[in-house]
Amino acid sequence: MRSAFFGLAVAIAAMTAEADIVARAAQCGRTDRPDARPVRHGIHRRSGVDVAHFACIWSPPFMPSVTVVEYHDTLHDRYFMTADRAEQAAIDAGSAAPQWARTGYTFVADLYADGCGTLAPVYRFTGVPDIGPASHFFTSSTTECALVRDRADRQWMFEGVAFGALPFADGCPDGVPPALMSRKTVALYRAYNNGAGGTPNHRFSIERAVIDAMVAQGWTDEGAVMCVYAP
Repeated sequence: MRSAFFGLAVAIAAMTAEADIVARAAQCGRTDRPDARPVRHGIHRRSGVDVAHFACIWSPPFMPSVTVVEYHDTLHDRYFMTADRAEQAAIDAGSAAPQWARTGYTFVADLYADGCGTLAPVYRFTGVPDIGPASHFFTSSTTECALVRDRADRQWMFEGVAFGALPFADGCPDGVPPALMSRKTVALYRAYNNGAGGTPNHRFSIERAVIDAMVAQGWTDEGAVMCVYAP
């Protein structure tokens, strides 16, 4: 009887391992790169069976990337950024409002896929329609995310994950493991308008000169908040 139970446990573990592989393959298939595939990068024991860990790996240039474009509302002096190409096209066509225009600043980020590599999701918030701030907020910090999400009095609404970035920890790394990408990352800085005009707004830039110019206008320099790539 004990042997039968052990055999059942082994069979269940094997099926679970296969389900892990299928789930990881499906996850890789959700990216915009058709060459994404699950690759084994570790082994652990589950109920006496070797079970593989998988991560999403891409052919060179490895991690699928997106260009994040910055826009400026010249009427209200607000800034916004988006990695969504459809949204970029809509804003460029004037669907948001005619005063929104590209600033000419961009940076490159990774398309976030949950569980792949060491990327952190960059969470995107917007004000609750008609009652919340007419602005957006982005953060890769789970602490900030929870604070914005759970403070109902601030009237922010979670929109999802905008893109992936690496955490800033006393500098930015030269590559993104385990994808073997050698491209150097750069710091993305954040400035805050201190709620000027009654609407909180942040500006993000990889250019220190841009942040310094905002500080000269009375904005607060909030420092480096994540690591991305230069365009």
